[in-house]
Amino acid sequence: MSSRGGKKRQKAVSRSNRAGVLFPVGRMHRYLRGVTHHFRISGAAPVYQAAVIEYLTAEILELAGNAARDNKKGRVTPRHILLAVANDEELHQLLKHVTIASGGVLPKIHPELLARKRGTSAVIAVNQQEHVPSPAQRKTPAAKKKIPIKKPAPKARSKATASKAAIAAKATAAASRSLKGGKADAAASGITILSEKKLFLGQKLTVVQGDIVNIAADAIVHPTNANYQFAGEVGQALEKSGGKELSQEIKDLQSSQGTLEVANVAICTGHNFPAKFLINVHSPSWNSQNAQQNLEKAIRNILTLADEKKLKSLALPSVGSGNAGFPKQTAAQIILKTISDYFVSVVSSSLRQIYFVLYDMESIGVYTSELAKLDS
Repeated sequence: MSSRGGKKRQKAVSRSNRAGVLFPVGRMHRYLRGVTHHFRISGAAPVYQAAVIEYLTAEILELAGNAARDNKKGRVTPRHILLAVANDEELHQLLKHVTIASGGVLPKIHPELLARKRGTSAVIAVNQQEHVPSPAQRKTPAAKKKIPIKKPAPKARSKATASKAAIAAKATAAASRSLKGGKADAAASGITILSEKKLFLGQKLTVVQGDIVNIAADAIVHPTNANYQFAGEVGQALEKSGGKELSQEIKDLQSSQGTLEVANVAICTGHNFPAKFLINVHSPSWNSQNAQQNLEKAIRNILTLADEKKLKSLALPSVGSGNAGFPKQTAAQIILKTISDYFVSVVSSSLRQIYFVLYDMESIGVYTSELAKLDS
């Protein structure tokens, strides 16, 4: 009560404070009245618009800050904002007609030129004839329809999160709901999604538990030796699923390419599983000379070959930690760091998704913890 007996005047609270947003709700309402004066404007409309714009701004600034940090810059420039928008699927679709002043352009470099600049001494063995589908195969993809396997969860999640800009403040809850639903669908196919990380250029790294032949990726990586032997858990699963067709494909590849050198890769067509291609890599042994450098080289050769073939997704086991004898944590650290460095150096990579397909709990724990430590 005041000295005059009246009620004490309360401090004015803005509409933004009442709504819990930073952007000015009153100004949004004024702009809406000026532009849409012949429509009825509800009291929630400016609040919703302020929340959406605030969410988009925070998303773009976070991605642009990651781009600036990875380029060792202390200030966010229009170039970093362009990289953030162009390398995020949803933001690029939303702002594809927007021109960012002084943002530059995204480089479009042919993978052949990038491969020459890297100057790797190893010759990447590629089966040029086997992987090219015939016109009949392009028209009737019957091999895929025979496999009664559902698509993996990341596909469903990307479809669910395509509208995240439209739902604004509810986007986090919707994404978590889609994640749970995606895991349930994947579990029906024997696949469990355990962890996922999105790099600043938009690529997703996902840790998955299950059978690698059930992953609906563009290519499966097969760690093997110089003679393309189906060894270890991955080799046995591929041989069992691929059958005689895959065995004959490997024989033809060996006869045309010869033995496979350490850290080199060779590609052939996949048979009787969802993946279109099979990338064979000669995994280095832990007891061999320059083992860690050769493992890094092998992973880079896999990614380079995938870019040459314009692949968008890879199913990758824990290369080196099986019969090759690498310690699981050492192999995981080398593989994750090599993949992260590759995507930083190759901006125009076609790869958008890499699945780390594991089956034992030790490898799952190692990859989950190392993926959490990886800088996005």
